[in-house]
Amino acid sequence: MNGKERRLYIKEFNELSAAELYEIMKARFRVFVMEQHCWYLDMDDIDYSCVHIYICEGTEVIAYARLFAEEEEGVWHIGRVLTVPRGEGLGRMIMEKTMEEACRRGATTIRLDSQTYATGFYERLGFKVCSEEFEEAGIMHVRMENRLK
Repeated sequence: MNGKERRLYIKEFNELSAAELYEIMKARFRVFVMEQHCWYLDMDDIDYSCVHIYICEGTEVIAYARLFAEEEEGVWHIGRVLTVPRGEGLGRMIMEKTMEEACRRGATTIRLDSQTYATGFYERLGFKVCSEEFEEAGIMHVRMENRLK
C-alpha cells in the first residue's frame, strides 16, 4: 500500500457525487475495456437502481461491485466486480461486503454472471454454477448463485 487510507463506501446511485461516479466508471473502463478488451455498453441504465459498493484508496476506486434486486422476490444480483490491484484480498473483501448488504436488504438468493476463469473464486464464497457457459461481451461466462436460506 502506498500510505493512502482505504475506505469502504456503500451508496445508492443518487448518493454518489459526480467525482465518485467518475472514479467508478474509470475503474470499470480500465478493467473491463482496457485490460479485458470488452467492447460493450457499460452504462446500461441498471446503475440507477443499484447499490454501489466500493473501496477507495485516496480518491481512486480500487475495488467495486454493484448490487441490484432482480424481479424475483428475494433475489439480488451482483455485477461489475473488479479489483485493482490484485492479490491483496480486495476481491474477497468487496464480495463479502456486497453479500452482507444483499442480506441486509432481504436477499434469500444472490446471483452473478462469472467469467469462467473466476468460478473457483466465487465457489469459495458459497456460489454454485447453475447454467451452461454463455458468451457475454466476447468472454465466456456462467451464471452462479448462492442460496442463503
